[in-house]
Amino acid sequence: MKNKRLIELKKIPLIMSIIFWIIFYILLLKYYNKEANISNFNYKEFYLKYSLYSPIVFWILSLIFFYLLSFIKFILRLNYLWVTILIYILTYSFFLWLGVDLIYFESRIAEFANVIIETFSLPLIISSSIMLLIIILLSLKKIKLKQ
Repeated sequence: MKNKRLIELKKIPLIMSIIFWIIFYILLLKYYNKEANISNFNYKEFYLKYSLYSPIVFWILSLIFFYLLSFIKFILRLNYLWVTILIYILTYSFFLWLGVDLIYFESRIAEFANVIIETFSLPLIISSSIMLLIIILLSLKKIKLKQ
């Protein structure tokens, strides 16, 4: 038997990205504005039609970013636990930084930008913070694997 951290299992990235998608989608439903104050009809129609599909885009982006960093780890042969944890942290902190950037640093001059900021910033911050907390918890948990 070999002791391994739970975060090192091969199915964990997919499970975590699905958890991220579900949390982000639930939070987006809470912050979704059906009565968006957008004067341009095309922008309003685009927002109402496609903004609820954005969690799928963020889910796919998280998987692509994680597996791209894992591929770089594989090429450089960095088979260490701390590198795996760093890859997870980089993946979900990217979305945290994006949410913080939206809420604090983006200009709110345009109506459409204001609606996008109000809709996506807090769900991104909360869901990525929850995922970072899950990463910490998973990195602490050890399991026994059969060889």
